[in-house]
Amino acid sequence: MDQGMQTFRMMIVPHTGSWKESNIVRSAEEFNAPALLIYQGIHNGSMPKIGSFLAAESQDIIISAIKLAESGEDLIVRCVETSGVQCIASLYLKFVEQKWKGNFRPYEIKTLRINKRTASIIEVNLLEE
Repeated sequence: MDQGMQTFRMMIVPHTGSWKESNIVRSAEEFNAPALLIYQGIHNGSMPKIGSFLAAESQDIIISAIKLAESGEDLIVRCVETSGVQCIASLYLKFVEQKWKGNFRPYEIKTLRINKRTASIIEVNLLEE
């Protein structure tokens, strides 16, 4: 039961066209899970000022999970198509210097298993098999 004081946030997003064309799912994801910022002070470093661990080329694809595999030391990346449109999307996995390209059906969830040592990427089912 929701007892006591309740706090919530709401975002109103005016847009033209349908919600699919306006990328509302991505806006909602960014609103619900904002990027974390860690300030380390000003210093001269050797790394670039911006960078990405993992990036999706298509606006219709959201990376919903990054985790260790249930067995072994591989990394699992789970992504989902959010606009209900078939698309071909690329993921840039910069931590293993690889690019993966896949065909997504409407609302399809894909699970990738990445071996960090060999940089091999294989598509597996939700049970990681």
